[in-house]
Amino acid sequence: IMDPMALTEVVGPALFGNGKAPKKAPKHLALTQFEGLLSLARASWYQKPWIGFTSATELVRAERREGASLDWVKAEELFRRGSASRTVLFWCGKFAGDYWELLERDHKGMKSALLAVLRAMGFDVDSLIMPPNRAWPFGNCMIMPYGLLKEFAKFAEGFIAQFSETYTRTCPFVTREKITDDVPNGCLAATTERLIHIWSVLTHTSLEFVVDDPEIRYEAGCAANADRCRK
Repeated sequence: IMDPMALTEVVGPALFGNGKAPKKAPKHLALTQFEGLLSLARASWYQKPWIGFTSATELVRAERREGASLDWVKAEELFRRGSASRTVLFWCGKFAGDYWELLERDHKGMKSALLAVLRAMGFDVDSLIMPPNRAWPFGNCMIMPYGLLKEFAKFAEGFIAQFSETYTRTCPFVTREKITDDVPNGCLAATTERLIHIWSVLTHTSLEFVVDDPEIRYEAGCAANADRCRK
C-alpha cells in the first residue's frame, strides 16, 4: 500500500512515461496526491496483481468519528475473487444519504461542473444515478486490481484534460480549502477525489467498505453530523 502524497513529492515525476515532471498547472488545476496515483498507473516496473493507496492523514482519520481501520479478513475474502474482479476495497470514507446533496453541501457548484465535464466527454449524465444511503471512499485509501487502476486512470486523465480545457482560469465551484502557495488543492484535486465514485457507477464496479463494523461507523458519523445520515 503506497502513499500517493509521498510519491508525488519524491518519485512521482520519474514515473511519467517521458521521465519528466508534468508542466506546472495553475493553482486551481493542481492535482497533489492524485498525481501519484496516476504515476503508478503508468509505472512499467509495477507487476503485482493488486495495488493499494493510503495517506499520511490516515492516522488522523483513525482518531476521528468514523475511524479508519482495514479489516484484513474481509479484504482477504475479496482478494480470493482474483485480480480480474471489478472490485475496489476502501476503509476511509464518508456516508451519504443523498450523494449529490452532500456534494453540494461540501462544494457548492461541483455537481454542475462534474456533469458538464462528463457530458463534454460523451457520457449520458441524464441517466447517471448515484446509489443512495451508502459509504463512499476517500480518493486515497483504496486497494484495487492493478488492471482496474489502469482503466480508472485512463478515465481520470480524460476527465482532467477536459476539466482543464473547460475551466482554464478559475474554479467553477466553491471550495472548502483556501488556495494558497502551500495548499493549492482546492479545486481540481477536490474533484478528482470524487472520480472513483462516478467511474464506479458508470462501469458497474463494486466499492467494498472493508471495515470491522460498518454499522457502528455509520452511527458514529450520523450522530456527529446529520448530513451523513440515511435518507
